[in-house]
Amino acid sequence: IVGGFALHRFEQYHRSRIDQVKALERRYWKEQNKQLEDQLTHLEQEIKNLKVSTKTREKVSEVFKEDPQKLMFPEGEPTLEKSVYQLVAFFSYLDQQEYIQARQLEGGSQQAFRKAIEALLLSTPMYTAELANLENLTRNLDHFKSVLGEPSADMFKDIFTNETELLEPFFHAFYHWIELCEDNPNNIIACPKLPQLYEYASFFLGTFAGRNYLFESNPKVRVLINYYSVLIIDRALDEQNNPNGIDIRQHILSSLRAISLQKDLVGLDGYQEKLKLLARKYQLI
Repeated sequence: IVGGFALHRFEQYHRSRIDQVKALERRYWKEQNKQLEDQLTHLEQEIKNLKVSTKTREKVSEVFKEDPQKLMFPEGEPTLEKSVYQLVAFFSYLDQQEYIQARQLEGGSQQAFRKAIEALLLSTPMYTAELANLENLTRNLDHFKSVLGEPSADMFKDIFTNETELLEPFFHAFYHWIELCEDNPNNIIACPKLPQLYEYASFFLGTFAGRNYLFESNPKVRVLINYYSVLIIDRALDEQNNPNGIDIRQHILSSLRAISLQKDLVGLDGYQEKLKLLARKYQLI
């Protein structure tokens, strides 16, 4: 009897161990399948992103005569000469497009940009007074059309519509140019001062009219303007010049979320890295 009982207990223990081993085995293979599914999903997304980006990369290479990655992530610090070269390449490309040629611009697109920048710097949009009355709000909503004039405003709208693949390197070159242009007496375009840039960054990040402009814009334009507006506000804060009281923290996080969803960006990793650095700088992570 004792021997039978012992054998029964041994069999129970043995079955229990087998069940445990089988359970561990099932869990292992379940985790392996989950990892494989995640890797497959990631790979499918990477392939999709590559397909989406092919046209962008080819066009950027064609216009700027440089590999897009090297263009966005050059060795060493950006230089004024390099930024000017990239801007001139962009303007030269625009001047060859039929929709620009049809406008018969005196001095070409570069001169049109110069006049537009000068006009916009002379008349910045409202921030604190925007919602004081309906007239102010209407003026802010019509800011670009009223300052530039309807033909010029329509031209920029056409450029933003037709050149989505080139807007990223253009914004990249333009931002680095405005960081460096103050010390150059012979600029190809009027050099904006930080207080003027700050007013436009405040407009896009913190006013109803500014957000409305971005909402109606191409998604790529929207996330890039948000991103560079955050960088401008950060520069202003470094100089302790934030008269509009912009809280940069919320805009860093919202820009990081938005830009992470815009996969067709050559400089996506760089934008994310910069925003994460700002998040650490302002103790958000």
